[in-house]
Amino acid sequence: MDRCNELCTKEATGYCALCAALAERERFIAWWMKGGVLRAGMRAVQPSHARAIEAHKAVVWRTIAALWHQGQWAVLDEVMAPTVVSHTSHTGEDGGRAVHGLDGIREVVAAWRRAFPDLHVTLDDCLVDGDTVVARWTCRGTHQGVFRGLAPTGQRVTFTGMTIARLAQGKIVEQWTEEDGVHLYQQLGLLRP
Repeated sequence: MDRCNELCTKEATGYCALCAALAERERFIAWWMKGGVLRAGMRAVQPSHARAIEAHKAVVWRTIAALWHQGQWAVLDEVMAPTVVSHTSHTGEDGGRAVHGLDGIREVVAAWRRAFPDLHVTLDDCLVDGDTVVARWTCRGTHQGVFRGLAPTGQRVTFTGMTIARLAQGKIVEQWTEEDGVHLYQQLGLLRP
């Protein structure tokens, strides 16, 4: 750039403040277009974002491993808010009504663990978007206790499901679970295929 405008002082004094500002602007635009600002900003944000994703996944996995697999009730306080609300599909004890609070969660998990003492959940997929975690899982167990009034059959069952959990301050505050109850009921002889 030779002159910024007709009042440019570059020829007379060797320096023009407006020419310098315009040149700096051109350098900034070139840097911006190459992704300089975005790349620098993303580098700063990515580590904390990646940590948040892994922390959310860890809460879901801890819920499965400690609570569902081992019945460690103390974990409830670590992974779920005291006011947690859990919405379940048709395989819920009460036909799909929401369960409120830690005591409600404890009762549901205990009932499942009594009916299927070897209950094991495999986490097939886990996706995180902000404070929402979507987990796709497969559950296996042997019917060794009373389940929905059905005496133990000794039947080995496998069924799938998905849970969407909303977290706040590192704890599950609300979750929605859809299980393949039809397939489970068929395996137990409660429904015909």
